[in-house]
Amino acid sequence: MKAFKIVGIVLGSLIVLVLIVAGVAFALLNTSSGIASQVTPVATNPQAAQRLDAKWDNFENTVKQAAPGTPVTLTLTQEEVNSKIAAELSKMDLPANLDVSNVNVNLTGGEILASAKINYSGVSAN
Repeated sequence: MKAFKIVGIVLGSLIVLVLIVAGVAFALLNTSSGIASQVTPVATNPQAAQRLDAKWDNFENTVKQAAPGTPVTLTLTQEEVNSKIAAELSKMDLPANLDVSNVNVNLTGGEILASAKINYSGVSAN
């Protein structure tokens, strides 16, 4: 009889724990991200992605040719970064039921702010 009581308490505790975890996960997934509200949308275009590729190739060649200890700089724009991400995402084979949209990257004050909307089997998150 005691064994049944202990098993009931353990099972009841596990069920309550699972419900709490599910509730917290649901709340987190449905709450908009504070970062997403700070990120401004950036237009993308194929030419900007190509410019990023050209800059990267030039950067690699400069690094190879530079003397050791020589600083080398690579400057990218938000448009180039966002365009390259959009181009690469369009080439990717994402798993079924997974959708990634509204990808935006902002380069501000030495920081990178990134946001995206992800939808997996009807569950959305920012």
